[in-house]
Amino acid sequence: KFGLVAVERENDLKRVPRESFYLFKKIVTKKTITEEMRNEAWNKVLSHQGSERPFCRGEDGITALATPVPRKIVKKDWRFRRKYE
Repeated sequence: KFGLVAVERENDLKRVPRESFYLFKKIVTKKTITEEMRNEAWNKVLSHQGSERPFCRGEDGITALATPVPRKIVKKDWRFRRKYE
């Protein structure tokens, strides 16, 4: 439900990789997270800014939620707190 691959329940449980799947694949292959990869991922988030998407994290970006809540995407970089180079 919240993983790297979406499951299309109405389509014979077909698995469809999400955008995050490809980012994770790149991280695993390169064994690092570069500034370019970080910025690319964050720019994808910003491209959805203002639209509503289901979030499974609380307002603080840390607390997990049992049920996703629709929330507008705002410019708050809680995904990458530190540099990983």
